Amino acid sequence: MAAHSSHHAPSEVPTESVQAELERILSSNAFSRAGLLSAFLRFVVERTLEGEGAALKEYYLGLEVFRRNESYDPRIDPIVRVQARRLRAKLESYYEDEGKGDEILIELPKGAYVPVFRARSPQAEQAGLDGMGGEATPPARATESSRPASSLAVLPFVNMTSDVETGHLGSGLTEELIHALAGVEELRVTSRTSASAVRPGEQDIREIGEKLNVRMVLEGSIRKSGERLRITARLIDVTRDVQLWSQAYDRESNDAFVIQSEIAQAVVHVLKLKLKPKERRSLVRQRTSNLKALSLYVKAQSFWAKRSEGGLQEGIASLENAVQDDPAFAAAYALMAQLYGFLELYSDRRPGEFMPAAKAAALKAIEIDDSFADGHTALGVVSFLYEWDWNLAEQEFQRALSLGPNYPTAHQWYGQFLTAVGRHDEALVEMKLGRDLDPLSAHANTGIGAALYFARRYDEAVEQLEKTAILDPSFDLGRLYLGRSYLAIGAYERAIKELREADSLSGPAGMVGLELGHALAKAGDEAESNRWEGGVRKRGKKRGLPPYALALWHAALGRPTEAVEWLEKAFEERSYWVHLIGVDPLLDGLRSDPGFAALQAKLSLPAS
Repeated sequence: MAAHSSHHAPSEVPTESVQAELERILSSNAFSRAGLLSAFLRFVVERTLEGEGAALKEYYLGLEVFRRNESYDPRIDPIVRVQARRLRAKLESYYEDEGKGDEILIELPKGAYVPVFRARSPQAEQAGLDGMGGEATPPARATESSRPASSLAVLPFVNMTSDVETGHLGSGLTEELIHALAGVEELRVTSRTSASAVRPGEQDIREIGEKLNVRMVLEGSIRKSGERLRITARLIDVTRDVQLWSQAYDRESNDAFVIQSEIAQAVVHVLKLKLKPKERRSLVRQRTSNLKALSLYVKAQSFWAKRSEGGLQEGIASLENAVQDDPAFAAAYALMAQLYGFLELYSDRRPGEFMPAAKAAALKAIEIDDSFADGHTALGVVSFLYEWDWNLAEQEFQRALSLGPNYPTAHQWYGQFLTAVGRHDEALVEMKLGRDLDPLSAHANTGIGAALYFARRYDEAVEQLEKTAILDPSFDLGRLYLGRSYLAIGAYERAIKELREADSLSGPAGMVGLELGHALAKAGDEAESNRWEGGVRKRGKKRGLPPYALALWHAALGRPTEAVEWLEKAFEERSYWVHLIGVDPLLDGLRSDPGFAALQAKLSLPAS
């Protein structure tokens, strides 16, 4: 469904047709279990049909749909904006799948809460590209019609010299362009992780667009000679192979960040995007003017992508150096907090050793600059995983998404939060939004599979996680959840194969290994299961096995008392995994146990 297609006024479509379409949507697989979003959609459609569309303002919706009290302040609580964004995405997803044959479309325009109703037009998919500039060209291929009209990837700027410092400058320029353009709500900007995974010189530009699921690509090069810089940039509509804009900049080297702002503003101008004041500010604001600090930040991101204890430690060290060079670099503190949040998964360290440092870094990021999504996401992670402050965590994630709708990490963490509290359909919406912004990320793709697994949609989880394993065979969490999903459907041999692979890739001693032992036992190989358990215990002798892993092991073997005892130890350590006890299928055998019920009560999970 094109994001910029033209709309008929609501009255031009018969009321009966709109009502029938509404009921069709709400009874679909996509919406039938999406309680809050379904209620939101019904409310705005019915009020519009009753001629009350003018009343659909943010404050009114907060009170009537989201049960806020009269003290509700939309400037502080972004619930309506966040849910509207999710509803918009879910409608688009519906019309691309179950509703692709519907004759009537119900859409929620960006920046508004009054839905529009229109008859489906065969020219709708191409309409989103009209008026973007460039030459008149044949329409895009049908296979490209699902790409949002204002979707963009910023490819790494190519270093035209052998100078390492110039390469770092190019990486920093790319990073800051992505961040600046991601602040424009009308644009869907692919994350740096996915954009960096393609090789412009080795792949056709159309192929890159298809792989990243974007219509436009911004690419460029950088060359430094003495104190002079030459930076070139060009914007290409990859669906039509049309260059929309290009520019060369010859400046002093200390003008690099000024050039970055000029490029960002040029892109917005060419695409004729209407900007809000805060979006205009985001195009010219610099997170840091210290090139060395920015280079260390980019390096830390690459370490994070490795998902290993060494990578996380090196990333944290890089960020500590970055904030020494620029103590006001809020994004570096925020990333540091998130790297700390992953340490338990890839080391034998326990949360009490590093999560206080994670919280301090998150709070420092917000203290420096409250207007960036990164810091609020980081504080949401700490509140969610370590402090179990569910209300604050959701508030911070929603604040982050209000400030940075193109920030994939916020969507992914919020999706994980929603999974933990049992709001599975909402979780999948967030996970898919995160994946759409970071399509080549194994972590983002695994997030969707894990959300399906915890929702007990095992066949769909297998399908998604098999694709993820092809995308990145070395991503341990992807293989873990694929093994778990195979186990859930009784495909024991496949489960054993995937869990063996995950164990060979995994950092923490025992977490995956004990699950493999469980799979071996389920497959009837008790001797091998016992042998494997002994080996895992030996590997974990230095610091002890993760208590949550031992709880799963005892639960699988039908030992509820021992399982609950180990869960209590996991609670004492405030283990990363504890947030999942309300939804983990491997604990279903304990749900009638009084000790387990007491632990759930202690966690104070909100009602789903």
